[in-house]
Amino acid sequence: MTVEHLVPLDWSSGERLELGQVDRVVSDGSGRAFEPRHTTHGFRYVRVEGHPGPLDVDDVAGVVVHSDLPRRGWFRCGDARLNALHEAVEWSFRTNACDIPTDCPQRERAGWTGDWQIFAPTAAFLYDVAGFGTKWLRDLAADQRPDGRVRNVVPDPAAARPGSGGLGDLIDGSSGWGDAAVLVPWALYRWYGDRRVLEEQWPSMVAWVEHQARAARGGRHRSRAERGAPLPHERFLWDTGFHWGEWCEPGREGRDHFVEHLGDDFGIVATAYFAHSAGTLADVAAVLDRPAEADRYRTLAEGHATPGRSSSSTSAATSAATARPTTCARSPSGSSPTVCGPGPPTASPGSSGPQATTWTPGSWPRRCCCRCSPTPGSRTWRSPCCSRTRRRPGWP
Repeated sequence: MTVEHLVPLDWSSGERLELGQVDRVVSDGSGRAFEPRHTTHGFRYVRVEGHPGPLDVDDVAGVVVHSDLPRRGWFRCGDARLNALHEAVEWSFRTNACDIPTDCPQRERAGWTGDWQIFAPTAAFLYDVAGFGTKWLRDLAADQRPDGRVRNVVPDPAAARPGSGGLGDLIDGSSGWGDAAVLVPWALYRWYGDRRVLEEQWPSMVAWVEHQARAARGGRHRSRAERGAPLPHERFLWDTGFHWGEWCEPGREGRDHFVEHLGDDFGIVATAYFAHSAGTLADVAAVLDRPAEADRYRTLAEGHATPGRSSSSTSAATSAATARPTTCARSPSGSSPTVCGPGPPTASPGSSGPQATTWTPGSWPRRCCCRCSPTPGSRTWRSPCCSRTRRRPGWP
């Protein structure tokens, strides 16, 4: 029996290449079952050649292999198509949960950081992945580069060979992929409420966001550099280095991703992730009672709120927000939360400019236009308004 695990194609020509992996098992004629303990294969079809005699579908069994993760969540609705889609998602995760979260079960089977960054919240809904995710985060921190860059694949065998060079030296540290260092621990904390994962991963999270800040502050994409001196907001604009960007973007099929990505400007995606991770790290700092760090990373995150404005308009917006008293407060009874701000009472949350809107308990928004940090010993929240919106920890 020969198992053809991988028949690869050349990406540019479409030609079949040599088999990447072949398992050969020779029967001794005894009829005893053979099952490898350190090899798994993802597959859709099985082909059996040279079998002497009839072979029925019931004569072949596929063994499902994945980490032992207790089921925690289910989904079912009245639309059979959505149910089938959800079942495919659930099966896809199980096939990619063999000790580490992988990208695909049949080909690379590698722990791509961007894949787990996106899927971790869904995995936490379906299964108990607290231990599974924490173990992988330890691998991430162990393989993280001294400059804070996160490797695209974790664990990465190349990390055991410092100074060995290779493609990773060039492409590690992509936005979205590296942001797993911050967003995955935060996702686990939000689902399980265990702050130990935040405490343990804090150095790794800080190292990643500081790398983002240095990269944004210290470099400019060539298309911007040609325009002359940088504008003030560009210190928050991360547009250098390698980024996967919108990987497999429609219209890019058949083009050489690696060559093009080396020169493309992915400042939009990278800067958005920089803002997201910096703001999330500020939330983590608040949970860990690190007020100074919370302020620092909140400031970094809010530097991205108006990246396209000129220097004068940015200064004006900052001055206006600072000059006007802005608060977010609960009423004394705690029954009617109020979002307050300087300006007309008719303004709605999320709009630019002043506002003052009262929300009843049943309609308390999941998103608020204010950045709020608790004042010790009170239920008052103090903040300037900003365009970046996200739900604050501890709010209804």
